[in-house]
Amino acid sequence: MKNPPLPRQKPADPAYLERAALYYLERFSASTGHLASILRRKIARRGLPDGVGMEEAEGWIGALLQKLTRLGYLDDEAYARMRAQGLVARGRPLRAVRQALVQKALDPEIIEEALAACREEMADPDLAAAIRYLRRRRLGPARAEEALRRASYQKDMAALARAGFSYDIARRLLDLPDGAALDALEAELQSGSGSI
Repeated sequence: MKNPPLPRQKPADPAYLERAALYYLERFSASTGHLASILRRKIARRGLPDGVGMEEAEGWIGALLQKLTRLGYLDDEAYARMRAQGLVARGRPLRAVRQALVQKALDPEIIEEALAACREEMADPDLAAAIRYLRRRRLGPARAEEALRRASYQKDMAALARAGFSYDIARRLLDLPDGAALDALEAELQSGSGSI
């Protein structure tokens, strides 16, 4: 016995777009530009009512984004700061953070402000991120065995380079003698006196 055909979805309209945007924002934070691209994909999937062009649909999206910004659901500056701090905390260098923020369709000025906020909050955000990356991946001085640290030096250097960290930062961290030295450097950074 054949399954009955699925009912055809209704075309996208302003009410549908608002419901879709609110549902997305309940689960995830988003930038204005990123949410706009999500709504455009929803329109592409569902289509538009007869007689409505994409130009009119762009007007719907613009009005909805303004409404969500006015209500406080969208705040690109706060989103950029939160995202930048979160990425650095997970071990991403500022160069990779900048790329991630560009992908979220944020204004270049907002991106630079978020990166500047990271630099103000931390003595050296790239060094702090590299330490977190080492710990998470158990590389260099974060490895328990000294023999394994020495044998994996070049592999660890390559891993740090692929992650986007500079040669100087990679060398400085991988030349630390052990985990205690890594702990001391991290404590120095947290006190605000660490620098390269």
